[in-house]
Amino acid sequence: MLKICVILIREGSIRLRGKNIKILGGKPLCFWTIDQALDSEIFDEIWISSDSDEYLSLCENYYRDLCKYIKRPDFVSLESSTTYDTLSFLFENSVYENFLFVNLQVTSPFRDTYDIINSLETYQKKGVDHLVSVVKSPYVKDLNMKVEDGLVVSDVKNNFETYYYPNGSIWISSKLAYLRDRTFYTKRTAIYEMDRFKSQDINDEYDFLLCELLCGRFFNN
Repeated sequence: MLKICVILIREGSIRLRGKNIKILGGKPLCFWTIDQALDSEIFDEIWISSDSDEYLSLCENYYRDLCKYIKRPDFVSLESSTTYDTLSFLFENSVYENFLFVNLQVTSPFRDTYDIINSLETYQKKGVDHLVSVVKSPYVKDLNMKVEDGLVVSDVKNNFETYYYPNGSIWISSKLAYLRDRTFYTKRTAIYEMDRFKSQDINDEYDFLLCELLCGRFFNN
């Protein structure tokens, strides 16, 4: 089946203006993800989609014919737009009846090609409909306390179960399965675990400053 990488680069970030093209480690944030997709050498096509002509031109001027560049309308690029709104617009306007796709989030710069390749292999080996990348929670859920007026009002249970949550880095499905389910989360969804360093997700200025520090520590030496 055709393998397509989808990279969504929205212009209108509220918490950190222009974050998707903000320079991190010497290159625009979105270039981290595009480089990883290209370096993996597993995709038949790489789709870069944005509501911004500026963003698309920035990418096309650098990557040329290595990717496909798709302008999408504002109504599927709002702060309130869901992932399904955006992906369904792209897929329903695609000439391909079905394909396998990997959606890589541009605000997760520290995944690597190993994660992309291995997550796809996991998806295919398990024969599931969807896969999402996750990270182990650093907190024990049962250590959460109910507090009223500054006082603990419920006992803390210490069974130390392990919990995971989506890190937003990698999402895998097929066009038909995703449009059918309208979500990545079903009883036929597999997980791909990533460590905390690779799971950094830039949502605001604090996240960006943290990633700048990590770049200086792990990539520039």
